[in-house]
Amino acid sequence: MPLCKPSEQYLTKLRERYRQATKKQRGRILDEFGETTGYHRKHAIALLRGKRRHRNPQVPIRRPHRRIYLAEDKRAILWLADLFDQISSNRLRVAMTADLDLLRQRHHLQVSPACFKRLQTISPSTMDRFRRTERRAAPGGGVEPSPALCSNRKSRFAPLPIGMISGQVSRNWIWCSMKAEIPVVFSPVRWT
Repeated sequence: MPLCKPSEQYLTKLRERYRQATKKQRGRILDEFGETTGYHRKHAIALLRGKRRHRNPQVPIRRPHRRIYLAEDKRAILWLADLFDQISSNRLRVAMTADLDLLRQRHHLQVSPACFKRLQTISPSTMDRFRRTERRAAPGGGVEPSPALCSNRKSRFAPLPIGMISGQVSRNWIWCSMKAEIPVVFSPVRWT
């Protein structure tokens, strides 16, 4: 807390003295000014250089943040998440990088050029914030899983093609019981 707030006239004269002083004299001026007012040395330097002004302590500092993403961007992200079967935002970011141009060329994605540019650079964490407010519940309760549920709703079939190039070993998800202790059974297949 400052000992006393200097008047604007005093600061104007002190600024002039500080500007014309040598390095040693400036140090003395700062020491004297700091002792008199109780200001931190860096704050005193900013005041004497004219980089900072006094403000009314009763009025709070308000620094409005510029909004980067708009409602149009949110609608586009939610539409894309539905299109890609509610995959995670990290995977959605990769899918958008690969398919966003194609979706726009085929007129499936109809957004403004500015929105399209923002969609190309949006981060997964921002997409998570958009999607968190619009989570859709599954018909039976909870969040709907992305693999298609079987008719008995106790097991699910989740095909996962990975590396279908000849000569490579691929792992496909065969089945997964919802109540099983081992969540996924993998079967290595050799493609020839």
